[in-house]
Amino acid sequence: MLASVADLAIDIFISYAHADEALRCRLDSHLGPLVRQGLIRPWHRGLTGADEERSAAAATRLAQARIILLLVSADFLADDECGADVEQARRRLLTSDGARVIPIILRPCDWSAAAFAFLTPLPAGGEPLASSPNPEIAWADVAARIEQAVVAARLTQPSVTPEQPRRASAAGQVRVSGVVLRSMDRTLIDERGRSARDLVVAQMPEHCRDDLRHESLDLLARYDLETLTTYMDLATSLVLGDPKRWRDFGRLAVSGDLHQFVRPVYAVPTVSVVPVLHHTTSILSCLFTSGSWRVDTGFAWKVVLTIGDLGPPSVLLRLWIVGVMEEIVRRAMSSDVNWAITHGESSDTPELTCEISL
Repeated sequence: MLASVADLAIDIFISYAHADEALRCRLDSHLGPLVRQGLIRPWHRGLTGADEERSAAAATRLAQARIILLLVSADFLADDECGADVEQARRRLLTSDGARVIPIILRPCDWSAAAFAFLTPLPAGGEPLASSPNPEIAWADVAARIEQAVVAARLTQPSVTPEQPRRASAAGQVRVSGVVLRSMDRTLIDERGRSARDLVVAQMPEHCRDDLRHESLDLLARYDLETLTTYMDLATSLVLGDPKRWRDFGRLAVSGDLHQFVRPVYAVPTVSVVPVLHHTTSILSCLFTSGSWRVDTGFAWKVVLTIGDLGPPSVLLRLWIVGVMEEIVRRAMSSDVNWAITHGESSDTPELTCEISL
C-alpha cells in the first residue's frame, strides 16, 4: 500500500539561484503538508553534492518532473544553471507530455523578456513575494495554487488515465467554421506570443495539430466543437489562467479574422442596438451549425440577449461570443454600451444571458 501511494506522488523540480536559498526554504515549509501526505516529491540542486553530480541529477530530475517551479529573481535570471533549466523546461512545454511550468516571482526584477514570460506567474499578477504587504498570505496562496496543479497532474497520471476522456458525443454534432478557431489562434499569438500558442498547439489532438502549427486552417471548413473547446480549455489552463480573458479575446477578434465577416454590421453607424444585435446573431448563426440567439426587447431601458444550445455547455465559448457582439455594438453605435452578464458566466448552465442597457 505504501509503495502504491508513493508511485502516485508528483515529482516537482525546483529551479532557483543560490542567493535565494532562504526563500526556497520558505517554499519548502509551505509545501511540507503535501510532502507528508505523499502527494509530491520535490527536488532541487541543494539535495546533491559535487557539481558534476548536481548537473547530471538536475537534467534527469527535470526530465521526469510533472511540475517545474522557477523561483524568479535577478540572480535567477543571471545564473547559467537556472538558464539551462529554463531552456529544458521550454523544450518540454513544446511536447505533449503534460509537464506544467510555473514561474514564482520571488524578488523584483525585469523578467518580461525571459523565455517563460508568456506563462502565468505566481503570485497572481506577478507581484514579487518579497514586496508583498502580507507575505505569509501570499506564500499560502502560492502553495494553494501549486496544490491545484498537483491535483490536476494526479488526475492525468498516465497510469491512472491512459487517455483524456472525450467530451459528450453531442459535441461532435455541433460544427464550427474554421474562421472561429483561426481567429482565436491568431489572437492568442498576438496577445501572448508564439511560444505560448505553440505550447497549446503541442497538446492539441493530432487531427488538427498540424493545421494549427502551420497556420493552414481552412476558413471555410467545419471543425468539431470538441476541437474548439479543447483549444480554449488548454489555452486557459496553460497560458491565460483567467477564463474571463475569452471575453477580451472576442472583442479583439473583431479586428482580426472576423473583420471581413462582421464589418457590414457596423459599416453604417446607428443609434439603435436592436437591429445590430439581430444582424450580428444572423452572422454568428452561419459560423455554428447549432446555437440559439434570442434578442428580447420588451423592456423600456434594456435589451436581453440569450445565447444557448451550443452542444455541451461551454462558458468559455459563450464569453468569447459576448465579447464579439459587445465590440460590434460599440463600433456600430460609436459609443460604449453597458453589458452585464446576468446568468451563466461561471457555471455550465445551458444558457448565458446578458442585459444591454441603452
